[in-house]
Amino acid sequence: VDGSGTMVFADRYMIAMAQHALRDGPGAVIYDVKCSTVLRDAIRAFGGTPVMWKTGYPNGSAKMRELNAPLAGELSGHILTNIQYHAFDDGVFAGCYLLKALEARGETLEQALAPYPILPSLPEDRIHVDEASKFKIIDHVRDTFAPHYNVSDVDGVRVDFGDGWGVVRASNTEPAITTRYEASTPARLEEIRTLMLEAVAAYQPASAH
Repeated sequence: VDGSGTMVFADRYMIAMAQHALRDGPGAVIYDVKCSTVLRDAIRAFGGTPVMWKTGYPNGSAKMRELNAPLAGELSGHILTNIQYHAFDDGVFAGCYLLKALEARGETLEQALAPYPILPSLPEDRIHVDEASKFKIIDHVRDTFAPHYNVSDVDGVRVDFGDGWGVVRASNTEPAITTRYEASTPARLEEIRTLMLEAVAAYQPASAH
C-alpha cells in the first residue's frame, strides 16, 4: 500500500526494486507469467534482461541461480534477491530491500511508480477441472492461438495479442487452471478474456467449474 492508501501489487513495486538491482550494470530480472508487460518494459529501460519464467518460488529461485540474476519475483509477492541470506523467500527482507531502493532514489513508492502506467487487468481467477484434464486444456488453448499469435508456453500458455495478453496455466496446488489478463483498454481486456475462455470451453464443458 502506498502513501495514498492504494494497493500496489508485486509486479508494480518490482519496478523500483529492479532499477535498484540493476544499478551496477546489466543483468537478468526474473518474473512470472502473470506479471504485467509494464514490468518487462521497465526492466529493459533500466538496461536489464527481462526473463519471464514459471510461477512458484522454487522455480524462480532455481532460475535466479542459473542466470546469476540480481532479482526474481512473482505477482503473488514472493521476492528473491542475490544479496547474501536472501536467496530464499523472506517477506521482511524483501520489504527492507524495497525501502532501500526507495531511499536510494529519494522518493516515495508513489513517486517512484508515477511514470509507469497501470494497465487494465483482471485478478487471477481459478477454474476447477479434473486433474487429468488440466494439462490437456492447456495444450488445446496453445494449439488454438499459436498459429495466429505470439505464444509462450514456459508455464501454461501466455498469448500476446499485441495490445494485451492472457495467460492460462495449470495450478501447481489443486485440480484447476488459473487465468489472468491485461490489455490497453477495458474493452479490449474483456475481448481477450472472452477469447481465452472460449478456447478453454471448447475443450472443457462450460458447466465445469
